[in-house]
Amino acid sequence: MNITGKTPLFRARKIEALLGVKKIYLKLEGANPYGHNYDRLSEYLVKDAVFKNRSGILAEGPTPYIQSIIYFGNSKGLEVTVPISKGESHRYKLKGEFKRLEIKSTLETDYRHHIENYCRKNKLYNAFNGYANINTSILALEELGDELFDKFGESIDNIFIQLSYGIGLQGIHNSFERRYIKGISVKTPSLVSCTIPNGNVIYEQYKKTFEIQQESDVVDLSKKYSKYLRTGSVDLLESSLDAVYDTRGIMMGIKEEELIECAKDLRNKEGVTASVYEVFGLAGLYQMARAGKLKDGIHIVVLNDAKSKLQIEHIKKDQYTKDDLHSFVDAFLKEYSDSYEEIVDAIANAHERGTIILAKRNGAVQGIAVVVHTGFKDFIPTYHLGYIGTASGNEGRGIATGLLEEVINFTNGNVSLHVDAENNRASRVYAKMGFKHCYNRMIYKSK
Repeated sequence: MNITGKTPLFRARKIEALLGVKKIYLKLEGANPYGHNYDRLSEYLVKDAVFKNRSGILAEGPTPYIQSIIYFGNSKGLEVTVPISKGESHRYKLKGEFKRLEIKSTLETDYRHHIENYCRKNKLYNAFNGYANINTSILALEELGDELFDKFGESIDNIFIQLSYGIGLQGIHNSFERRYIKGISVKTPSLVSCTIPNGNVIYEQYKKTFEIQQESDVVDLSKKYSKYLRTGSVDLLESSLDAVYDTRGIMMGIKEEELIECAKDLRNKEGVTASVYEVFGLAGLYQMARAGKLKDGIHIVVLNDAKSKLQIEHIKKDQYTKDDLHSFVDAFLKEYSDSYEEIVDAIANAHERGTIILAKRNGAVQGIAVVVHTGFKDFIPTYHLGYIGTASGNEGRGIATGLLEEVINFTNGNVSLHVDAENNRASRVYAKMGFKHCYNRMIYKSK
């Protein structure tokens, strides 16, 4: 299932202990359908192109962004055009169907004008990241802010994000400002924008305004860490600075060694994978924590391509004893567990006609789903999700979602489940995955 947004909020307990900071949550945007925060933008832009009846869409920007546009464009039957200029032969290796547009000029102003004229002439939707259809991109990332507010309300102290063109910064700011103006909240989180120490025009202007003293040994990372970003000029410069000022936030320059450390800590301490290029926000949190500038509270880090290192597998009958599987179900379901006889009966059915799915991290079982076969084809769904649960401490880590996705894939969506009427958290997860409340279940109990 490809569901954009609603990505996991991962509690980074080991990093909390390392830094001496309470309540650090990681927004794992790598859980989007094609593995990046760009999927939010791409889905919106492709839908906008269809709505505006364009003949196709032109994708320009970082490689993951272009790839995401290709995936979503292909799914909607849009012809995707990808510009290729000197030194960009890697774009020939992009996956999916797309048309190549050879461009000789690499001067930024000429390049932009060439793209704009080509799109206008050929009635293409211009999806030049950071320069075209910016408002639509901002709308897409306002949903990210909405998800954070829905989870924590106005109790968030800081949101750490990676700064490139300012689209993410502006989108999250709009989401919280809208609620403030409407009187829904009386407090907004501080937005902390983290970027390369030199080469980003928004941060360069910020440094001039606040006269930040730069360290003499800072290495220029603009070519290495913003390789496919065109950051010579940014249309959102002033509004991005305003978003930081309005929320009492700051902008921070990040060193390469800080990025490497954070990517390593995520992998080794939390079982989360993220590229070194996408951990600027966490490196900013590390900086502030070590400088003693983070108070106890709720601190969110948006990680553009991070995902939990989780293995989802269907087990065979002889891999675990029935008592082992019973212990997983009983422990993971806690107060919603059933009797030993009921659980073992479901396990037997699942082994014979359904399936049992385990979620593992580093070899340790973190979640289980027991899918039984009802024996029916049309009367009721053929499969029933008898049990699903996760080990303690895994809230917000995407385990239940991963298990549910695999259940839906296995059953082709021909599946039902039961949920306790008072289990609101589980109900929200099921609803997000497409389950609807159809009827109340009643069971006869003899007097």
